[in-house]
Amino acid sequence: MKNLAFFSFLMFALLGCNETPKSTPVTTAVVSDSAAITDAVHGFYQFYNTFYKDKTKNVDFTDDKGKHLKLNKTNLDAYYAHFKTSGAVSSDFVTKELAYYKN
Repeated sequence: MKNLAFFSFLMFALLGCNETPKSTPVTTAVVSDSAAITDAVHGFYQFYNTFYKDKTKNVDFTDDKGKHLKLNKTNLDAYYAHFKTSGAVSSDFVTKELAYYKN
């Protein structure tokens, strides 16, 4: 009886493992999404390198002259104005960010 149960289990395991995996075709939507994501990431890094390396517009909006860091609101406004002119962010984004920091 033990041999019959073992043999049955062995046959079940061997026959059950012979199923071939189903291949799912890559759809064009996935490929185009991947391309769009790649373009967005590369576009951001191109923008960021240009934005970050522009030392004429590099604005430090923190004031570290006291015991604690404080925001310099004039410099913060100048920073976001430069960020907005880069075209990487919308006016709505800048408005919401400034509202966040002013509260």
